[in-house]
Amino acid sequence: MPFNQTLEEIEFKRQELERHLANVVGRELAQWQRDNGLCVLDVGVRLANVSCIGGPKQNIVTSVSVELDYKP
Repeated sequence: MPFNQTLEEIEFKRQELERHLANVVGRELAQWQRDNGLCVLDVGVRLANVSCIGGPKQNIVTSVSVELDYKP
């Protein structure tokens, strides 16, 4: 990430990413719930640092956990 960005620019980009992820994940979860007749209660995403020394910071998704609300 360039260091010449202001905190406001970084915050705006963070909020854009949150909206984008909410839209993408929301569509996938809605379709999955319709297809399977189950309700998703919570989704967690875990990341791990894969940055090289001297290189840019980078994380990748290492796991996803899903909690279902299947109780009546």
